[in-house]
Amino acid sequence: MIDWVSRVTREETILDMFYEGLEFSPPETFAEFLERVSGNTYLHYPTNKMVQIKGIDDKTLVTDPHPDSKYKDWIDYYQKCFGLKVTDELQWLAYSLGPWKEKVEKGVTKRYKERIYFVPEFLKGTGLTDEEKNDYKVMNAVAIETKLSPE
Repeated sequence: MIDWVSRVTREETILDMFYEGLEFSPPETFAEFLERVSGNTYLHYPTNKMVQIKGIDDKTLVTDPHPDSKYKDWIDYYQKCFGLKVTDELQWLAYSLGPWKEKVEKGVTKRYKERIYFVPEFLKGTGLTDEEKNDYKVMNAVAIETKLSPE
């Protein structure tokens, strides 16, 4: 048996979604934006991997030091590893959670999940927006690509 899955990937990034929210009337609050973004799956296009974003760390910016001392900051990391230029130096970092880890402190074992950070402008949305789902022409175009013939 072969399992085949495809996803619709949008051009819109998390950073685009943030700026779009500022144009709402009234402007979207950061809490509303966080609720709209958190828990959704995004394509981290430099690595071509899907990640589920758990939240936004609004206290950590792309100009903050990178955990790996080989890189000055997150801007330097994306430039050296992927050849990508960060366009907004005031953006914070989005994060997902890695696998469970254990840490022993004072004889007590604590389990935790480490945060894995991503620059929002390199995370593209997946799936259709509500507006696209309500558009007959969009849904018809999707159906042409996704429906299987009875053969």
